[in-house]
Amino acid sequence: MLRLAGHILDPLQEDRQPSDGERMNAIRNARQELKRLTGADHGYDLKAWSDCLLAGDFGYDHSYAWRGVKQAIEQATHDADRERLLMMLADEERRQTR
Repeated sequence: MLRLAGHILDPLQEDRQPSDGERMNAIRNARQELKRLTGADHGYDLKAWSDCLLAGDFGYDHSYAWRGVKQAIEQATHDADRERLLMMLADEERRQTR
């Protein structure tokens, strides 16, 4: 879910700002992994994916990290920069289907 929110989970790169392309790849790949895991497709909708994972037995709300993940997802839901990346992804996907 953090990658779907646009986070890069690479400790070797935590000292630098990821590029738009890196964040878009993280978002795209996270969606594909979630689709494989759940059999569902909620696009890039963080709330829908979060609700889906909470309704299933995926360990999404495990107490070890849940508070931090929940906060990051809530923040990303209102992140204008993530919205900009999603618009770029949508444009990219439209061009690929032509």
